[in-house]
Amino acid sequence: MKLKYELLLDVKPEVMYSDLSDINFLYRLGQENRETNKQNSIIYQDERLTEYELDIPGVGKWVSERIMVPEKLFLLTKRKSPLKPFKYMIILNLFEAFENGTKYTYIEEYMLDKGYEHETDKITSSIKQVMNRNRSFIENYYGKLIKEEV
Repeated sequence: MKLKYELLLDVKPEVMYSDLSDINFLYRLGQENRETNKQNSIIYQDERLTEYELDIPGVGKWVSERIMVPEKLFLLTKRKSPLKPFKYMIILNLFEAFENGTKYTYIEEYMLDKGYEHETDKITSSIKQVMNRNRSFIENYYGKLIKEEV
């Protein structure tokens, strides 16, 4: 399954990349919703890799890692353990210069492990809910890029 959205935002790509490289950035944006937006516990961190534990009440706890490629303004996050109910799960964040702002692309891709296929709708719905919440935080924080008409 592949879920994707793109936003045109009023922020420089380098600034947005730097903000989202911090795994607790979205947590700070959404502090009013603490039940579903917990701060991540960092296990290991250097300039290219952050390994962290995420704990979402009612959903579960797992370890993920984020790989950062500042030269390409690219973030790759992958779920590490436990993987279940997924066979794999990755998240891509791409930041491209667009006019006076950023074209931000978010892609979440996953495959459910055998025995969990019957939960596809429930799991996809839950993922979309988190994606939409984070998308809203990002849009509100940076502001949408509005083209000027001549």
